[in-house]
Amino acid sequence: MWHGVIDGSPADELLLGELRPLRSDDWLVGLPIALSQSRHEPSFPRVNPYIGLGQDLALSDHAMRHWTAIFRPFSWGFFLGDDVGVAWMWWSQVLGFALTWFLVFRRLVPDRGDLAAWGALFLLASPFLQLWAFLPGRFAAYAGLAVLGAEGVLSAVRPRGILAGAALLAWALGCLGLVLYPPYQVPLAQLAVLLFAGFVWQRRRAPGGRVGLRVACLAGAAAAATAVGLAFAADAAPSIERMLATAYPGQRLATGGDLPLWRLFAHDLLLAARVDDWSPLINIAEGASFWLFFPVAGALALRDAMRGRGDPISLLLLGYASLLALYAAVGIPEWLARLTGLSWSPPSRALVALGLADAALLIRQLSRPSAAGSATGFAAGTALAWMAFLAVLALPVHRTFPAVGTLWLAAALGANGLAAWAIAARWRPGVLLAGLTLVLAATTLGYNPLVRGGSTYLRENPLVQKITAIDRTAGGDTLWISYGPVYAGNLFRVIGVRALTGVHPLPELELWRQLDPEGHYESLYNRYAHVTARSSGAAGVRFRLAAPDSLEVIVEPNAPELRALGVTHALIVAPEAPRIEGATHVDSHAWNHLYRLGRGERGGLSPPGP
Repeated sequence: MWHGVIDGSPADELLLGELRPLRSDDWLVGLPIALSQSRHEPSFPRVNPYIGLGQDLALSDHAMRHWTAIFRPFSWGFFLGDDVGVAWMWWSQVLGFALTWFLVFRRLVPDRGDLAAWGALFLLASPFLQLWAFLPGRFAAYAGLAVLGAEGVLSAVRPRGILAGAALLAWALGCLGLVLYPPYQVPLAQLAVLLFAGFVWQRRRAPGGRVGLRVACLAGAAAAATAVGLAFAADAAPSIERMLATAYPGQRLATGGDLPLWRLFAHDLLLAARVDDWSPLINIAEGASFWLFFPVAGALALRDAMRGRGDPISLLLLGYASLLALYAAVGIPEWLARLTGLSWSPPSRALVALGLADAALLIRQLSRPSAAGSATGFAAGTALAWMAFLAVLALPVHRTFPAVGTLWLAAALGANGLAAWAIAARWRPGVLLAGLTLVLAATTLGYNPLVRGGSTYLRENPLVQKITAIDRTAGGDTLWISYGPVYAGNLFRVIGVRALTGVHPLPELELWRQLDPEGHYESLYNRYAHVTARSSGAAGVRFRLAAPDSLEVIVEPNAPELRALGVTHALIVAPEAPRIEGATHVDSHAWNHLYRLGRGERGGLSPPGP
C-alpha cells in the first residue's frame, strides 16, 4: 500500500493476491511504529520520540527493551530485523492460532484428532479472522495457551509435567493480560474459564493423584500472573490512567443490541466472496463474522440431554454462545454488562469468543456417538428449521446487498440445509467438517495478500530520502507537520524523524494544550486518534473530529502557534505545490511537497516520561 500512497510506483513485494487499503491497522498504524523502534539509538526504546512529543509504548504490543517483552511473543521477530519481524508477526499469528486451537480441540475431543485438525482449519478460514487480517488471532492464541496450560496441570502424570503446565498457564495469562485490548480480552478470558471448567468436569473421575500439587500449581500460576499484572500496572500507571480517561476508547460503554441477527449470521450465507461494496456495514471487516452452527449443534445437545445423555461441556458452550448472541442482537441491561465485563466489549468484537465457542460446540457434538435408533426425522426437521431461519435472515441481507442475488442465497440456504442435516445425523463427522472448511476457505482465503519484504522501500523511497536529507542537514533537529491523508504523518516515524501528526495511540495532551490553553477542544483530542492537519485560511487553531478515531488540527502552516511549538517543516499532500506565505518550498516527490517553515522559539515542550 505504501507504494500507492507515496508515488504510485509498482509494488514489487506483492507475490500473490490484491493489496487491501482497509488493512490500515496493519500497514498504516502498526507497521510504521514497529519499524520506528529499530531506528532509535539505542534501539527499541520504551518511549518512542518520533510520535508527537514522545509516546510511552508500554501499553502497546511493539518490540522494546523492557521486561514486558517476555509476554509479547508476536513482536520478537523485530529483534532479528525488520523484514523478519514483519514476517514473524504475521505468520506467528496465523500458525500460532491454528496450532494452539488444534491442541485445545484435541483435548476437547481426545479420540478424534481429525475433528480437532479440521476444526482449527475451519476457524482459520473464518471470515472474522481473515477479513480482520488475523489481528484477533494473537488474542485467541493467548487464551488458548492459557487453556492448554490449565489442562496440562489437570492431566499431567508426572510432577514436571504439572509444573510445565503451570508455567505455561502463568505465561499465557501474562500475555493475554498485557496485550491490552479489552474488547477481545474480556470475552476470550470468559471462554477460557468456561473451557477450564469443562476440562475439570471431564477429568472428574480420571485417576491422577497429586491433588495438592495440582491445586498449588493452579494457585501459583494465578498468583504469578496477578503479580505480573500488578507490576505492569505500577510501571505503566500514568499511561494506563491516561488511556482510561480518554473520550475514546476509555469512556466507551457497550450494552449490546447493535448487531441484529441477520448481521450475526450473514456469513452463513457465504457473503465474503460475493459482496464487493461493504459500505452499508462500514467496511468488510466490520461486517465480518463466522459461519455459525451453534443453534444446530445446540439442538443436538439438548436432544441428548432430554434423553439422559447430556454433555455438560456442550451445554456450557451452548449457554455461553447463546448469551453472546443475545447480547449482540438484543442487548443486556447496563448493570449486567458491567457485572459480566461485556461493557468493555462491543458485540462486533465479542464475536471472536462466539466463533470459538461455536466451533468447540460443533466438534464436541460431532465427536459423540449417535443415539440408538433412527435420527432421520430429527435431522430432517432440524435442517428444515435451520433453512427457514436463515431464509428469514436472507431478506434483510438481500435488501442490504442486492448484488448477492437470489440464486446465490438459494444455493447458500441449500448448503446450510445439507450441513444442518449432516450435523444433526452425525453423518461422517470428519468428512462433513472437512467439506465445510473447504467451502469456507474458497470464499475467504484470497482476501489477504502474500508479500515479501517491504521495509527497504519504506526506508529508501525517493520521498523519505529527501526528508532524511533535510533532517540530516538540520542536525536531526527537524519537527514536521503533515497536511493531507494520515499516511503522511506516519511515514516520518519509519525513518526516525519527529512529527506531530500521524496516529497517536495515547492522546498528546501536553502538546494540544499548548494550542488550546483554555481546553475548549479537550474532549476532541483526548482520545486515540489518527491526527492530520488541515488548512482553512483562517487564523488560530481549531480541532475537529472527522470520525471517533480521526482528529483534524485546523491550523495554517505559517501559524505562529506552530512556530512556538518549534515546528520547522511541513509535508503537504496536494496535486500541485501550493504557495505558502512565510514558508519555502524545498522539494517535491509526486504529490508530496516539502516546505521549510519560519523557525521560532521552542515552546518548552518535552516528551512525557514513562
